[in-house]
Amino acid sequence: MSRVRLDWAGLVLIMWSALTRASAGAEPLPGWDADPTRSAFAVIGIGPTGSLILDIAAWLGAALVFASRAGRSRQDPLVIVAFLGAIAILLRTFLIDSGNIEAIRIGSAWAAGWISFAAVVSQMHRPLVRCVVGSIAVSFVLYLCSKAFVQTFVEHTHMLANFDANREATLLAQGFEPESAQAMIYERRLRQPDPTGWFGLSNVLASFLAAGFVVLVYSALRASRATRWLLLLSALIALVVLALTGSKAGLAVVVLGLGLLIAAHVLPKKLVPVACIAAVAVPPAAVTFRGLVGVPANELSLLVRWFYMQGAVRVTGEELPMGVGPAGFQSAYQLAKPPEGTEDVTSPHLIWLDYSATLGLFAVPVLAALVWIVLRLGKSVAAKQPISHATSSQRGQFVRPVIVLTLIVPVLVGAWLEMQATPIENALARLVGVVAWGGASFMLVRAGGPPLIGLAAGAVVLLGHAELDMNMTLPGSVVLVMILLSLASGSLKPWLIQLPRPVLPAVACISAIWLAFGSVPVWKWESALRTSSSELRGIVLRQDELLAAGAQQWELVGLQDEFLVRADASLDSLESAYTMFPEDVRVARAAARLAMTVSGSALERLDRTSAVSIAERASSLLSQAIEHRPTSSLYAQRASVRYWLFELVRHGPVREERLAELKASASDDYEEAARLAPYNHRPATALAMMLSELGDADDASRWASEALERDSLGGLDPLSMMPDKVRQRLEEMVLRP
Repeated sequence: MSRVRLDWAGLVLIMWSALTRASAGAEPLPGWDADPTRSAFAVIGIGPTGSLILDIAAWLGAALVFASRAGRSRQDPLVIVAFLGAIAILLRTFLIDSGNIEAIRIGSAWAAGWISFAAVVSQMHRPLVRCVVGSIAVSFVLYLCSKAFVQTFVEHTHMLANFDANREATLLAQGFEPESAQAMIYERRLRQPDPTGWFGLSNVLASFLAAGFVVLVYSALRASRATRWLLLLSALIALVVLALTGSKAGLAVVVLGLGLLIAAHVLPKKLVPVACIAAVAVPPAAVTFRGLVGVPANELSLLVRWFYMQGAVRVTGEELPMGVGPAGFQSAYQLAKPPEGTEDVTSPHLIWLDYSATLGLFAVPVLAALVWIVLRLGKSVAAKQPISHATSSQRGQFVRPVIVLTLIVPVLVGAWLEMQATPIENALARLVGVVAWGGASFMLVRAGGPPLIGLAAGAVVLLGHAELDMNMTLPGSVVLVMILLSLASGSLKPWLIQLPRPVLPAVACISAIWLAFGSVPVWKWESALRTSSSELRGIVLRQDELLAAGAQQWELVGLQDEFLVRADASLDSLESAYTMFPEDVRVARAAARLAMTVSGSALERLDRTSAVSIAERASSLLSQAIEHRPTSSLYAQRASVRYWLFELVRHGPVREERLAELKASASDDYEEAARLAPYNHRPATALAMMLSELGDADDASRWASEALERDSLGGLDPLSMMPDKVRQRLEEMVLRP
């Protein structure tokens, strides 16, 4: 295979890795993202094993790209730094967080993003690569738009119809009184369309729409008349969907991108890089200004990001040199956040602090690369004359097969994953979306590809949004973001470093092989989870069908017996999965919830002995999880299990010492949960309620007062505050006669 063909084979693999994960939803906890004891339908998406396979594709693609350049032993230094960053992330993840599947899934995706960046930047001396890869990546926003339209005008409409038909029950299930202020806020938010694409977050979708709009507008201005109007129409579609997301940050970075394009043609050439650096600095500066000065006073989204920033700075300082890991920020943030911060976020929403807080000193290469990228983007925006476009003969040689091959795999994989639960609207949206995506890709290539200045402005939009949201940390989006950044980060006047020829492809291949071996136990873990959920979903589906047909409760007794048998087998599978990766406490929590469901069912059948035995099993699982990762949520869950055990055993023949032990341990767990989440009212509320039920009025009053004080800090987000009935009950405890 020729070197050129190696290049394109590698680039197609990298694009598959990026676009496939952006064309399908994520399934972080396979089979259990939706509770199989309540829902007959699972969340469908790319699980941890699938995510690792896509990461392997990125590393293999990079190896092919670097191997194709074996005759050129000199490399752009930015490529070397990005390559080292990818290796550093991979090493930290597998050496320190090897027992945590979620950390592996996220960290491996970050590493795949950086190795993809390094590989594509190494090819930026070739105009045809920028032309084709840029056209495909930018046009992908139209595929995202097709999904967003279905989510807004079909799925959201159906969801509102279901809500209106069961409004009171839905609000009560969320913990809100139907006519309360919280219920009205919840309903108002529910009625707002919130398209997310396949990312699950509207702000991440908005990031791509904003960047795509900026690049498409500039490309249209540089295109011929026939192509111009089609590109402007594509840009308009992206802008409409961006407006539907309601993302203020997305609209703000559009202004930044367009302003930078204007600056590139108005300012002296020497000042354009300064304008680029200033544009990247605007988002964190706005957050800091809002936090310190309080202006604009009504802008709460910037204020909460100020809280994230403060907490992340504390986490970074406290967790050096190793960081908390890609999946460890939330529990650390609960302790480090300011009292006014109501949300327990999984990310600081600021990419610089994302890396420093989670990776510690391992983040040094990627932080250095980010700084270098900003400088490169400034030079690219200042390049008044775009680099020479690929010639027509070059474009004709590779464009058709590359575009078709690049598009077909993400579309087919996404359609296959959603096949079991795809309504006709989603299928039509994929068809329309891929036609628009492919058509726009060919159209952009015919126009010579997106201009370098437009790509640089789009990259600034993405980087600016990464300082306000999660587009560079979400596994589904990070690789595509890094590819878009790479298209404008090539060196116009390369300063090359001499390297032994086989080093980069060899290390990339070794990393891919390492990931392949690492994916085997992940696959076994995932299989155990899917087996455990499949044991239950069939029963739930049959139960739903019988209830829909008007079956009486006595007709379901046989199903309930079968459910208990299958739930026991499911619990065994969950415990088996947990022993494989004991630091991933999500499985222990799911197993404990299932055990409590089974315990409750056993009690309904008057089998108190089995109910106690299964509840003790849940407590033991949570105790093991706490040994590995002591978090507030785990302590609170174990406290509720132990209080349930207390209620079970006190009605049977049991010694007082056992009752006292269970009561004390439940109380201690709630106190520890409250300590680990010092500004969350829920553990204190639960403890106050428990103590009140047990007749301990003094301690109940003390913890009720603590819960009310914590709740008073949550005024920025009314939905995070306690319901009115709970508040009244706590106030009665405090004001007891």
